[in-house]
Amino acid sequence: GFSYGPEFRRDVERGAFAGNFHKLPLLQVVEDKKKSTSLLSQHQHQQQTTALMTLGQSHAIARFVANQHESLMGNLDDAGAFERSKIDAIYENCRDIKSSWYRTKKKEDGKRIWFDCSMDTCYNAGDEPVSLKDHLDLLEKSLEMYGKKRPNSSSSSEPWCLGGSKPTLADIAIYDMLGTPVSPISGSTCSFFDGERDGVLQALKEVPRVRECIEAFSELEAVKRWETKRPDTFT
Repeated sequence: GFSYGPEFRRDVERGAFAGNFHKLPLLQVVEDKKKSTSLLSQHQHQQQTTALMTLGQSHAIARFVANQHESLMGNLDDAGAFERSKIDAIYENCRDIKSSWYRTKKKEDGKRIWFDCSMDTCYNAGDEPVSLKDHLDLLEKSLEMYGKKRPNSSSSSEPWCLGGSKPTLADIAIYDMLGTPVSPISGSTCSFFDGERDGVLQALKEVPRVRECIEAFSELEAVKRWETKRPDTFT
């Protein structure tokens, strides 16, 4: 099982994370001699002298970092307010799916139900979605509602959630939930759902927009580089 290390316990005792309810992650924005600001994780901040801001809560951090890169949160002017709201809505839909997963897998036989793609487990309109397939069907509908209309069901030259030319935080959220490899060596996808690769791939079969987003994001050069060198924190 998971246990806290002595360094973390010492930091908690001295109140290092008190502003974030004694939890991580924390992000510090610090002054940098070479740049006006620099985004650093909590363990790096000790090397710096002046912190401009300390921010907790992982989703607040994700939005803050995304807002430092215009394309990730849409246009930052007034005209881009609708686009930013759509990105945020898709991001929140992914959070809802994750929360449902946490609740379901705690139940008896919960994992089997979550990955069951048979018609017997499918929900009726208005009911609470039960399986991953149920949730992804609804996520697909949200992409249809928020994204650009397509003339047919064929693959698009603009595979991103909102149909633009660049990925956004919404695309990152979908990839993080459904496409992140458990390890670069095994190539097993979907670290988030306990490495249940086959169950995830089965649920993705009938959601082309979601699937295209994951496939396109995994082909980005920066993502490929990161996935080959990142620490294996999932297995």
